[in-house]
Amino acid sequence: MLGDALVVPVAGDGSKRRLVAGSILLFVLQREAIAIGRFVSGEFTVGFNRATYLLAFGGLLALVGAIVIAGYHVRVLEHAIAASETLPALRPVRPLFRAGVVCFVYVLAAVVVTMGVNLLVFVWLTGASLGLAALSQATALPSSPSLIGLLGLFASALASGLVWYLLTVTLARYAATGTLKRSLAPQPVVRVGIHSGFFVGYVLAVSVLATIGFIGALLSLAIVGLPVLWYGMVAGLYAVGRGYRQAIGSEVSMRESFENR
Repeated sequence: MLGDALVVPVAGDGSKRRLVAGSILLFVLQREAIAIGRFVSGEFTVGFNRATYLLAFGGLLALVGAIVIAGYHVRVLEHAIAASETLPALRPVRPLFRAGVVCFVYVLAAVVVTMGVNLLVFVWLTGASLGLAALSQATALPSSPSLIGLLGLFASALASGLVWYLLTVTLARYAATGTLKRSLAPQPVVRVGIHSGFFVGYVLAVSVLATIGFIGALLSLAIVGLPVLWYGMVAGLYAVGRGYRQAIGSEVSMRESFENR
């Protein structure tokens, strides 16, 4: 699984073109992020109105690029699930854009749920701390607010990790089935999520992103890191797709074999 994930992104015809195109998309996002940072810090030398227009145009361009990137990642999952030895092209753009919008909706939902979980943990921590302080004053027993804090952080991290793990499952389901309804079906999502094959693929993806992706992110300020970052992202997603394939069975083809799953 890991070997395929590391080899497939640079294998086949057109792999260099895909790498260059992906790096260009990341470059657009990087430039816009830097421009926003300069605008917020007051480093822009142009007038405020002009800077606003430039940022608005650049933000729109970056948003379209981000959606296309997200859609392409869904296509990478689809090809990995089908055990394709080559990656898809970055065209036509319309299907990528449609899949990218769906991916953005999923990610936004995951962010909202994560924020809700962290809010609940914060409320619990506050209540537990106040209750423990009152108990300590009434009984003269020592309180342990640090222990409660550690338990709260652990619970928050565990719940947030579970949310993003399930997000990855649903995105893989969407790549496999092509429909929102089937991607959110509870029983298949749980069945895939608890399968060891998918879990291994997910852990490999996180490991790849934590190493190759981190190196690429560090080098991205010098531009040369953008291809490394793109490669790490694609390799990690391919590992997730292969893990999903193991979870549902090996005899599958792109979308056709998922009708009854």
